[in-house]
Amino acid sequence: MGQLSTDAPVAVVTGATSGIGFAAACGLARAGFRLVAMGRDPERISRKADELAKALKTPALRERVLELGGVAVGNTPEQFAAYYAAESEKWFKVARTAHVTMD
Repeated sequence: MGQLSTDAPVAVVTGATSGIGFAAACGLARAGFRLVAMGRDPERISRKADELAKALKTPALRERVLELGGVAVGNTPEQFAAYYAAESEKWFKVARTAHVTMD
């Protein structure tokens, strides 16, 4: 596993454990997006994360992601949660310091 690329666009996909949601998550990953994949069943999310991590190891997909300026890495839900928590804290501090408000 590695660090998430911070240069790639982010996509949030709900219902990512099956059907259209899973297909959308796979398509967005192929296009170089960082994914926040959500679902109601933690076991299914973990299984799908494993499938996606395996897909990211295929040479053709890795090459395509690199062509688009991304970095193909797989992360477990726990790794992503830790990354999200650290990034959120960092950027919340920046926003507070700059007195950023949402109008």
